[in-house]
Amino acid sequence: MFRTGRIVRSVFIVCVCTYLAMTLSMLSGCTSQLSSPEMTLFPDDSNISCVPSSGVPDFSGAWKDEFRRDYLGTQASLAKEVLCDGLISEAEAAEMNDLQRQCMEGVGLININIGAYGSMHYSVPAGLDAQFAQQQERKCETDTGWYPVIPLYNEVRTNPDHVDRSQLLAACLVRLKLRPAGYSGSDVDAEYDTGNGFSDIQDNPHFQDCLVDPLNAK
Repeated sequence: MFRTGRIVRSVFIVCVCTYLAMTLSMLSGCTSQLSSPEMTLFPDDSNISCVPSSGVPDFSGAWKDEFRRDYLGTQASLAKEVLCDGLISEAEAAEMNDLQRQCMEGVGLININIGAYGSMHYSVPAGLDAQFAQQQERKCETDTGWYPVIPLYNEVRTNPDHVDRSQLLAACLVRLKLRPAGYSGSDVDAEYDTGNGFSDIQDNPHFQDCLVDPLNAK
C-alpha cells in the first residue's frame, strides 16, 4: 500500500522540504525571544455543538476511522468542532489556514503562503533562529488545529472513496503516460522502496500533480 506518511503527506505539508533552504540564507544567527501566542479558540469543549453524551462523535463514511483518530488526537477545540460532524468544508479549511497564518505572523514569520494542498512557505527574518522558527510553526499547527484538519481535508477531497493511494497514483501515472500500461499499485510501492523511485520523473509537474490529486491531475 502506498504510504501516506512517506509521499502524500510530504506533498501536503511541503514546509519541511521546502522552506528551510529558503530561510536558512536569511538568518543573522541570533535567537529571538519570541514565543507563539496562546491560542484559546474556545474556552472549553462544552462549546462543541455536535458531540453526543458519550463524548465521541459516531463517525461514518469512508474516512470515519481517520476522523475519529484525529478528533481524539487533537487538543484544539476548533479542530474538534470542525471534525465532529465528519465533514470539512472549504470554508472551514480556509478558516484554519487563516488561523495558522495569524499564529505564524504572531511569532515573527513573514511572507507566509499556504498553498491549495497544504504546502507551506515562509521567510524567517534576520534575528530569528531557523530552528526556533520551525518549532514555532509546528506549535502553531497543533495550537490552532491546522494539523490534523488540513492534511485530512486534503486527503478526503483528493480521494473521497478512500481508495488505496498506490492504485490511484499508478492509474494517474499511466493516464499521463509517465509509466507504461499495466503499471500497478504494487509497482508504485516497489519503486518507492528502492530508495530511488521516480527519480526520472520527480521534477515533472505532471508527477507532482499525480501526487497531490491523482483523480484530477491532467
